[in-house]
Amino acid sequence: MKSRHRAGNPLPSASMSAFFLAMMVTLPSTLFQTTTADAALYYSPQTNFNETTVPLANYHWKTNTIQGCIYKEPGIPNSYYVWTKLQVQAWRQALREYTGDQNGWTITARYSRSVSDAQSCPLQFYILKSYTEFPGYPEQTGSYTSVEYDGTGKVLRAAIFLAPVVLHADGKTVINLPPYAFRNSARHEVGHALGLAHMLTEKGYLMSPRFDYWEQKDQLPITTLELSSLVKIYGKDGWTA
Repeated sequence: MKSRHRAGNPLPSASMSAFFLAMMVTLPSTLFQTTTADAALYYSPQTNFNETTVPLANYHWKTNTIQGCIYKEPGIPNSYYVWTKLQVQAWRQALREYTGDQNGWTITARYSRSVSDAQSCPLQFYILKSYTEFPGYPEQTGSYTSVEYDGTGKVLRAAIFLAPVVLHADGKTVINLPPYAFRNSARHEVGHALGLAHMLTEKGYLMSPRFDYWEQKDQLPITTLELSSLVKIYGKDGWTA
């Protein structure tokens, strides 16, 4: 079974084509908050309560460890690899702090020198120079995630496509993303890969379908809203639940 999500596109090769997400379901917003002194290091309390649930995807991971590979196209600065890897770390640590489980929620990301090496991981990141190189272009012109899952909803593999140059929602303005906007895109797409869908509110939440960096001058945080949604899917013990 295949699914696709709009902040994204498909995979670069015949073996990696169009999968993605169809996601919907809701959940409460304040589950399993920790109270330790360092709890809110990687996540923040929800402050915008116009919405109190995040729609969910119809798939989930069932594994001890989600192994990620990051392929960066030659010529792209190494900082883009670092920024992408840091978003994986942020989700892992936020989930651990929020649930109080420091052993679960294992998700890793390593550097891949080639597309074929990246394909060896169930979670694949492709950092390309421009949206015009996305496998799903011209349908896909912004960062996006493609997910393949079986008949029970278990994720078989997921691919995230990122680029420092994307097309504005107006369909004609080419945008060179500032670093914080690229990092926000990577953080948003990891949320999709883990099982979160788009918020109904167009912008303002991490999982909103749009991020306008002219209005939002910093990347959006992972909050208790997104974390409670993932706990709704997996429980407190991580991907194996």
